[in-house]
Amino acid sequence: MVERLSERGLDPEALADNDLFVDAVVSTTRMIEHTHQAEKIEVLRNAVFNSVAADAPDADTQAIYLALLDRFTPSHLRLLALIDDPPAWFRARGLPMPQPAPAGNRFQTVEAGLPELAGRRDFAALLVGDLSAAGLLKVDTLGSMVSPHAIMDSLTTALGRQFLRFVTSPKPHG
Repeated sequence: MVERLSERGLDPEALADNDLFVDAVVSTTRMIEHTHQAEKIEVLRNAVFNSVAADAPDADTQAIYLALLDRFTPSHLRLLALIDDPPAWFRARGLPMPQPAPAGNRFQTVEAGLPELAGRRDFAALLVGDLSAAGLLKVDTLGSMVSPHAIMDSLTTALGRQFLRFVTSPKPHG
């Protein structure tokens, strides 16, 4: 981790005096001790790096985001990323875009983009409810009928987009 910090132009010794960084390290270390999921460990590492980024959220927002990371599963995080920018999700993974039906709902997008959720609408609805309750989504259900092209609209709030930036791998320094 020290090497990755240096690659990003950060002084590891100076970070020992940075309260946001120390808080992030302590919080994520506790969470890592209680998970085996590599995907979750990666977003926790990203949160530590991003805690000291130039555009890092304030201390209270970081504390809330870290608490959400503790509560959310990788399924929550994948669903949030998919719903944030469905066209980019499908392009990045080489998946075919769902074919809009004259009367459809956003579960079509979720099932096409996250095949592990196909046929598990109750579980997907639970994830959406959690993300919505946290203020990260504009909707609290995916089951409402929408226009054919609306199934690919972003549903994240500004807070949801900021949360995703906080848990996404930081860009290399330079």
